Amino acid sequence: MTVPKKNSFPYASFSWSTIRKLVLKLDYLTQQIALSNHRRFGSSSEKDQIPEGYEQISLCFNEAEAISDSSATEPQYEEVVPKPYKRKKQKGKREADLADFPVVHIEHKLSAEECVCHCGKALKIITEEKTSYLRFVPAHFEREEHVVSVYGCEDSSCGNILRAKKDPSLLRGSIATPSIVAAIMNGKYVNSVPLARHESEFQRYGVNLSRQTMANWMIRCSEEYLSLLYNEMKKHMLSCGTLHADETRVQVLYEENRNATAKS
Repeated sequence: MTVPKKNSFPYASFSWSTIRKLVLKLDYLTQQIALSNHRRFGSSSEKDQIPEGYEQISLCFNEAEAISDSSATEPQYEEVVPKPYKRKKQKGKREADLADFPVVHIEHKLSAEECVCHCGKALKIITEEKTSYLRFVPAHFEREEHVVSVYGCEDSSCGNILRAKKDPSLLRGSIATPSIVAAIMNGKYVNSVPLARHESEFQRYGVNLSRQTMANWMIRCSEEYLSLLYNEMKKHMLSCGTLHADETRVQVLYEENRNATAKS
């Protein structure tokens, strides 16, 4: 911005020094506004660069057709179910890796008629070839029926009656069990599955469980059980001197015994 010459400003009542200060301040504020707009709306040097040859995957229903590749190699069992830490493969390591999963043995044998050699003698097993596949077992419902035995004295005149102990139900007057409530909570808050989809999924298994019932179960369990854990966590957090700290590293211009470009 050009500073006007002396005695050329229309407001002659202002002193020249005051006018010069106002003009310089206006110039400074104009530059700050331009810098702010550039930072807010201008291009960033950290903008993601799209690699060459990259194509956006279609989000339509033909996703499977778009990403399928018939020439791709089928993954091995160990690749699909890897261990958190895998060392150099040793003899017998594969069996040890699969030991944590239940095993269903499916035997393939010859019939009695087929166990006859062409020379007329019987065939016997000399070795076995084992191959592992990955099977998925869908979820299923079970009816949990509790039978409480009531005992009475053989002497009818005694009148002593003893009832076997039974753990109280999860929610009084409800058919809910810890397993089904945990599954609903996990699906809702961990897998982000709405209760409406839970309702539809249960109906396909022949279970008519409404969204309202599932919501009531979660609220009641949170009030009767999870609130105890919440209160203890809150009590512990309030006793701490610091709950949160921003540990982002920044440059400090004037820091003792450190360069201005150093991160602190």
